[in-house]
Amino acid sequence: MLDHDSKDNLETSRELISESAAGLLSATNALIDLLQAHNEQTWADNFTRFRDQLISARSTRELRDALAFLQSFYGGMGSWNDVYLVALGEAEAQRCRLSGAISMNSERLLGLLETLSAQQKKTIWQSLTRWLLNR
Repeated sequence: MLDHDSKDNLETSRELISESAAGLLSATNALIDLLQAHNEQTWADNFTRFRDQLISARSTRELRDALAFLQSFYGGMGSWNDVYLVALGEAEAQRCRLSGAISMNSERLLGLLETLSAQQKKTIWQSLTRWLLNR
């Protein structure tokens, strides 16, 4: 059984994960709208698939899978890093801001998922240790 502090830590981690996922979802939706407005349908479709994975995730494993899919957009020729929106500079500036928000929130979310996993392992071990000592 988890002690009170462990339960609070897990609950706090879950709340932070929820907040990060919400920020990630918001930035992703805005980016999809921007890409569609500038006829970048391929990238709009890619980010839509990511968004759908994020929304449908029901476990930390599924969240990690969605984040891995997002990370696959970066690097190599023709990657997200190579996209440039030509529209008097404003659209590109907005794309950069949204990309930054997506990157920041996805990295934060991944870090929180790792922390949650470590906390759960620790609390399971603590529970097992207490059980063994009380036998």
